[in-house]
Amino acid sequence: MAVFGFGFGFVTISVSDSTSYILAVVHLVTTSIVWSANPVSHSDNFVFDKDGNAYLQSGGSTVWTANISGKGGTSMQLLDSGNLVVLDKDGSSPLWQSFSHPTDTLLSGQSFVEGMNLSVNGKSVLPITVPQDSCDMPAHCKPYSICNSGTGCQCPSALSSYANCDPGIISPCNSKDKFQLVQLDSGVGYVGARFTSPVPKTNLTGCKNACMGNCSCIAVFFDQSSGNCFLFDQIGSLQQKDGRVLVYVGFCIYRRSHHTPSHDDAGSSEDDGFLQTISGAPTRYTYYATNNFSDKLGQGGFGSVYLGTLLDGSRIAVKKVEGIGQGKKEFRSEVTIIGSIHHIHLVKLRGFCAEGAHRLLAYEYMAKGSLDRWIFQRNEDSSLLDWETRFNIALGTAKGLAYLHQDCESKIIHCDIKPENVLLDDNFLAKVSDFGLAKLMTREQSHVFTTLRGTRGYLAPEWITNYAISEKSDVYSYGMVLLEIISWRKSYDPVEGSEKAHFPSYAS
Repeated sequence: MAVFGFGFGFVTISVSDSTSYILAVVHLVTTSIVWSANPVSHSDNFVFDKDGNAYLQSGGSTVWTANISGKGGTSMQLLDSGNLVVLDKDGSSPLWQSFSHPTDTLLSGQSFVEGMNLSVNGKSVLPITVPQDSCDMPAHCKPYSICNSGTGCQCPSALSSYANCDPGIISPCNSKDKFQLVQLDSGVGYVGARFTSPVPKTNLTGCKNACMGNCSCIAVFFDQSSGNCFLFDQIGSLQQKDGRVLVYVGFCIYRRSHHTPSHDDAGSSEDDGFLQTISGAPTRYTYYATNNFSDKLGQGGFGSVYLGTLLDGSRIAVKKVEGIGQGKKEFRSEVTIIGSIHHIHLVKLRGFCAEGAHRLLAYEYMAKGSLDRWIFQRNEDSSLLDWETRFNIALGTAKGLAYLHQDCESKIIHCDIKPENVLLDDNFLAKVSDFGLAKLMTREQSHVFTTLRGTRGYLAPEWITNYAISEKSDVYSYGMVLLEIISWRKSYDPVEGSEKAHFPSYAS
């Protein structure tokens, strides 16, 4: 009996001995035995009787038994995982399973705990120590997730835009999309490298080329200290380790099918070429479930924002970018800038869609909306934030800006800091959003000239006087937002009268 990568039945113990057999679960690709019962001869029998028990008979004696007679067993199945199970008529939970009686090989997802013994051909092998650190098990976390002792599992930042942290590659051999490797977080290891032989000594480039040249390779680990290179065709959970190991995993870049181009396709094809040049671009989707754009969350400078839902059930905020001029520039700017950076105080771009004339940007959903809803008292019944929450929002916004200005490969000037572009999650955690007007600067540049952009009331003086801007322009805008957080009113409010209309001047 064969199920995907595993088979179950009698196999010979060795090529030279055709009279001795073992009942075994075999990994078909490698012909490795992953579970086995006691050796028998060709005249012996495997029985699954009417009482629901499974056992081996040899010379009239029972040499192996599942020992579940009378417990209601009705079927025996080999699961895709390689686990051989006996089920009752409900099939809700196994009455017996090979994963609880390990023999020749431990498989991904199989627990090996204190009290278990590993045996081969019915004989116990040398004692095996159960890992003291749960992260030393290949399936403690989901595939591609990083196991960090004491803090649980987390998704590598490079894969955070993928559902369940999984790029979804089964085999690049069967994919029509372009395959590329992306580097994961530093200090990441994999327990599987201990049990795999490295390819011949090489450098990092040679290691990556070896994976790209092997269509079954989906991940590569390169040890900078030893020069060892490990290739994997499947991957379990990763480990947070100190060391000089570089980890690259594969992902597919969406490639459009060829058809007769239309007028709408011209812009899409241009975007296809542009988007494929972006390193670490977020996931590209073909459709977002927005209930036909019926649940509108708000209106931005270049389009409306709607509530949507991904296939995994997670909610997203979908911006429908409008306009072929500045709207198209904003779309590219957002995908290029925020799509490749990750910070707790920056709104995460989950993915995007570029189909014909349609341009959609999908962000993580921020349940509390924008900051302006919570700091401006529109009426006597308005709910305002307490001072501790306001302080944390101001601090979080500052941390997000500091990351853009100081910790990115290129300095990023947001150019439109205002309360409407600071979003809040369920716990009022602040995240900077809307990077459509952002400007990039090299690390060597201190100032840069650019066209006027931003929102009245938050523009730094250099915007008005046509001087070069810098990250200090964002700091000025942040200062205006900070005044509004403290004062509960807009920096410019004509309702207040001429003397108090411009609050910074009145406050000074």
